Amino acid sequence: MQALTMAEPWASLMAFGAKRYFTTRIPTHRRGPVAIHGGAVRFMDRKSEFSRVATWYLKHVQTGESLFRVGQIVAIADLQDCLTVVANTWDRAGRHVIAAEMSDGTIIDGDELTLGMYPIGMYVYRFGHIERIQPLRAENKTGECFWEWEATKWGI
Repeated sequence: MQALTMAEPWASLMAFGAKRYFTTRIPTHRRGPVAIHGGAVRFMDRKSEFSRVATWYLKHVQTGESLFRVGQIVAIADLQDCLTVVANTWDRAGRHVIAAEMSDGTIIDGDELTLGMYPIGMYVYRFGHIERIQPLRAENKTGECFWEWEATKWGI
């Protein structure tokens, strides 16, 4: 099975059902089941994103649930499409993006927008059904976004 490594806490936010879209600079033609893997980069390494993710986390995730699943597969998700951000709508002051439009006309707003970055030109992977699983240790030895994970070894 293909695995997709993404920085934490985004992998776990996907597993918790808070996100269905993942932004990247890398387009893909892959479709179908993908194992979601928490990569080595955590949001603390991206200080500009700290407050919005931490705020969402504190409001929505139950106490005792760890959002830092670095080096673990946290979900199996159905990769449905790879879109492009084509437009942003800004607030009246021109300081914050309040909506992002995808190449298929989909509008991203609300928590999904708050928990992501949607600059024009970025690629966006859209996921359908996402099944949170008991976290499983896994190492991305390739350094690539997508890599082969031995799902059968874990009975998946």
